[in-house]
Amino acid sequence: MVDLAHLDGGQRGHISNGNMVHFVHLPALHLHAPGFWVADLRFDQPVEKSWLARQHPVQAFGSETEQEVVGEALSWLRRRPAMGSAFIDHVQQPVNDALESLRRSDKALWKTVDREIAEWAVNCDSRLEPTHAKIVLLSAVEAPSSECVRWWRETVDRLRASAEKTLIIAGPEFQRLDVITVTEYRELTVLGKPHRSLSKG
Repeated sequence: MVDLAHLDGGQRGHISNGNMVHFVHLPALHLHAPGFWVADLRFDQPVEKSWLARQHPVQAFGSETEQEVVGEALSWLRRRPAMGSAFIDHVQQPVNDALESLRRSDKALWKTVDREIAEWAVNCDSRLEPTHAKIVLLSAVEAPSSECVRWWRETVDRLRASAEKTLIIAGPEFQRLDVITVTEYRELTVLGKPHRSLSKG
């Protein structure tokens, strides 16, 4: 466990919302010691079970729903797709940069975009050596707002212009999570929240 109380509110918000997947917020630990406590999942250390059984348990979560985020984060770290450099350089990193720029320049729109897009995904001809990639944005709302749609369209237009000699980028296509079929969902490489980092594979 580490105390990240020194981070600014935006960074702590990212962690609380599960956007920095290697950190899991432990919301109930502040009742035992002041701070913004997280589990850093980049460190994986085996522990002797007999020693662990003798320790006094400390409640780190206030509900079962909060506890489930640990399994979700570990699952994401183990199964996240390895994507090639063309995708990282021309899609993933520019999207991260665009979101960070939006956060600094228009916090209200950034919150709208962050709230309305539950997951993003890509349909590409190859994960490691892609030449074609269609960006699909999955929402949990009835329909993303016009501001959200406009921001994503403008962002993808810039990606397309920048990557035209390396990667053909299509989209963005907007889909609702409660409407997309299982078959369509399985055809996509789901990447989680747009903020989440990927390995270069």
